Amino acid sequence: MVSNSTLAAVCVYSGIHRFLLFESDLIAKSIQAYSELLENARRADEIQAENEGRMPGQYWVDIEQPKASSPMIN
Repeated sequence: MVSNSTLAAVCVYSGIHRFLLFESDLIAKSIQAYSELLENARRADEIQAENEGRMPGQYWVDIEQPKASSPMIN
């Protein structure tokens, strides 16, 4: 079973999202906004995890990902 939220986070984390090809400015903006939300969530979770003495968690699961952020090139 594959999780779309996990795949989207992996695409952003690894930089694959920069190589997606599409014809919609709306999708580009959506992916950029998702990327920024994801980075902010990652930083916040790392800080919280350090304060709580635990490993960082799955910070991406509650962030709605754009469908075009899965590793598919159009």
